[in-house]
Amino acid sequence: MNELEHLAYHEAGHAVMSYLLREGHTNKQTIPLDEFEKVAIQGEMQDWGKTTVSLDSWISAAQALLAGHISEKIKYGGLDDVLYGDSAQDLSAAKHLIASFIEEMTRDSEAVRKQTPKSLELHATLAETGLRCHWLAVEALAQALLKRKILTGKKAVKIIKVAIARQTHRVLIVDRNTGAGELVALVLKERKKSRTHIVPDGNIDLAAIAADPPDVVFIYWYAVEPDALAFCQQIKATPQTRSIPVIVWSGRVPDQELYLRLQRAGAAGHLALPCAPQEILAAHDAVLRGQTYYPPIHALN
Repeated sequence: MNELEHLAYHEAGHAVMSYLLREGHTNKQTIPLDEFEKVAIQGEMQDWGKTTVSLDSWISAAQALLAGHISEKIKYGGLDDVLYGDSAQDLSAAKHLIASFIEEMTRDSEAVRKQTPKSLELHATLAETGLRCHWLAVEALAQALLKRKILTGKKAVKIIKVAIARQTHRVLIVDRNTGAGELVALVLKERKKSRTHIVPDGNIDLAAIAADPPDVVFIYWYAVEPDALAFCQQIKATPQTRSIPVIVWSGRVPDQELYLRLQRAGAAGHLALPCAPQEILAAHDAVLRGQTYYPPIHALN
């Protein structure tokens, strides 16, 4: 085992996930990680960012911590039960942050006990989604670290930005002869970084998805039988596909019950069509960063 290479991918995972989360925050007062200082795999300067202590940032900081372990897992595979050095510390710290967040929100020790493992798994999956969808950035940063051992924050950010600009994403769109899938594809093609494939009649093969996973799936509520919730559950139940974010669209006005059903099934977001093209792009970009997309209900009614 090349320990230095493992460490390079570990630190690159932290840095890329931190960058993605930072870029995804519209309110700069709740940025989960401050500007990078240094990214390093040698010496005592493994400082890819400083976590804040604001309540809003706890979960994001936990997700960024998990990303080091996830990056090694994506690169080398089979690391679910093998924790290398800092990975064990990171997982422990992430679990503590999530438990603290739940306790602060609920003041219920029983809720902390029940929800922490599930929340840890959820945010590990979100981190895996973000890193897989921006793997060129992880590879570029890891290779730069192996050559330089230490990078300044500005250099690290530049490497990440350049790699993200080069990355293209494959989007699977599953419709049921509504024509809305064509609209989604048209909007995404404007980005010139998304390669779309439409299944217009709902005839989707889950084995084919597992063999060649897309980066994102958009699916109409009634595209498959009995509905898109069952599709989401199948995607999340399969190891090869569980990190694929699924955005469900429907003509329904969302409410809290709908959002809860989608989240329990493992959907990464919901779109109420018809909607503005900016919403389709916002949903697409959010899930690629390893975040969810559930617009506030009051903003839709």
